[in-house]
Amino acid sequence: MSDVIQAFLSSMKKSDRKRNLKIPKYERRTIFDLFNGNCAYCCTPLNFEIATTWAVIQLIPDEHGGPRDLKNHIPVCWMCHRNYVNADALDAMHDKSASLPAEHTQRIIDRRRVAFLDAMHHLTDVPTNGKPERVKRALEKRSEHERFKVYVQHNALGVLVGMSRHCGSKRRLGEVKALLRYVATGTEIQTSVPGLTVYQFASERLLEVVWAMIEENGLVVEVRNAHRLQEPPCADYTGDWRLTYTTITHNHNRLNKQREVEPVKKRELSTNPRTVQNRERYRQTGKRERLMRQLKVLERKVLQYGIDPAGVDALALRHKYHQTLIDICELNKAKGHP
Repeated sequence: MSDVIQAFLSSMKKSDRKRNLKIPKYERRTIFDLFNGNCAYCCTPLNFEIATTWAVIQLIPDEHGGPRDLKNHIPVCWMCHRNYVNADALDAMHDKSASLPAEHTQRIIDRRRVAFLDAMHHLTDVPTNGKPERVKRALEKRSEHERFKVYVQHNALGVLVGMSRHCGSKRRLGEVKALLRYVATGTEIQTSVPGLTVYQFASERLLEVVWAMIEENGLVVEVRNAHRLQEPPCADYTGDWRLTYTTITHNHNRLNKQREVEPVKKRELSTNPRTVQNRERYRQTGKRERLMRQLKVLERKVLQYGIDPAGVDALALRHKYHQTLIDICELNKAKGHP
């Protein structure tokens, strides 16, 4: 296996670590009551007092760009947590909708739609002079598919596209692998790391493959390491596939699109005599306050180590204490303080 592929796999593993979902205590009761104390995916009754019988899951995992707020959280039993912790809510609805009431299923889908609009999204083909409603419709069209995540890098070997078992549900990842292998005709690279799959494409197919993943509702993450190559600039929006947005307005305006950062101008201080005098007085006051705080710390240390100075340089400590007193007295004398 070449060094390029090895570095790509290593970067994927570092970025693909599963993070624990930490929910504040004051939000757990609110999330628990969303479905009347039942599991959102299978309607199993839950016990709020026994934390080991239920957990909080995300409709769209935050690793896949889902928002980290209350609208994206639902309560589930531990069995559903184990089966769908890395999956979009549409995967659970595909398995459970037949056994759930139609109103319950529609409620979860509507809740997912709200969370999806606040998730991270790539650009759409709607120009900046178009209406924002067109951007919303384009995103809603993508939301019909399950969200997943892929890693992409353009390097000396061409274009590498990788994914792991944490990048989506088993069914969705199977569909993406079939799309990459049979439709996009990518070459699968055999890896020695279990759970990681990598496909290779020619360099000129970078934008084609990337935007095929984006239109399938994929979150494309670029792997940045020493082997990454910079592709030539692109005239249209497709060259900005790395950009992601969490609001429709920002996506419509395409903020930060190839914008050069202006150098920060150094603030020029006023030369007014009164302003200069006040600024110097403020600086001296701040210095005096810092010395007073330092003096209090030194007083405590002198009292603590004055009797038994084992392991402490008591002479240096007292010298620093007296020097601080002298500095304070000089400041007070200069400012006319007693």
